[in-house]
Amino acid sequence: MGKQLLFCVETDKSTRTDVIYIRETIKHFFGAIPDTVKVDFICMGGKNKYKNRNIVREIKDKTRMYAPIGKTEVIYCVDTDKYESNAVQKKELEEIFRYCDDNNYRLVWFCHDVEEVYLGKTVEDSDKKKASIEFQKNKKIENVDKKNLMSKTMGKAKSNILSVLEELIRKG
Repeated sequence: MGKQLLFCVETDKSTRTDVIYIRETIKHFFGAIPDTVKVDFICMGGKNKYKNRNIVREIKDKTRMYAPIGKTEVIYCVDTDKYESNAVQKKELEEIFRYCDDNNYRLVWFCHDVEEVYLGKTVEDSDKKKASIEFQKNKKIENVDKKNLMSKTMGKAKSNILSVLEELIRKG
């Protein structure tokens, strides 16, 4: 029986920047993924669309299509933004945490955003696609400190992505 890892990411379908960072992370830290594990993405076009009707439908459709082969693990991947200083962003993040918990979805967070975690700095929206392509092309994943990707607590340039992936890929 197989497993589908279905990542719901903030990026939109045209830029797919988060997809690049996540794929590079999987490739670098896990090598070849077993044939029994399928990796797929849903590009939400913004964190605030996490429970949008179209996103929910797409999750259900992809889960249903994969059901004869195996189980689908839904993983929401979101930036924490300025949760420490912005009450609105903190509340939204808490709502996403609750939503994932209520639906038995996994949650990967990037503090404060995916670029800060992987590049060490925030990037202007207009430069995000270029930066992610350069990250991939120049194999910059090799410069990312593994400890920062296995954090248990949110903090500058930290994420829990490897902790979540470790459980889903290696432990089954």
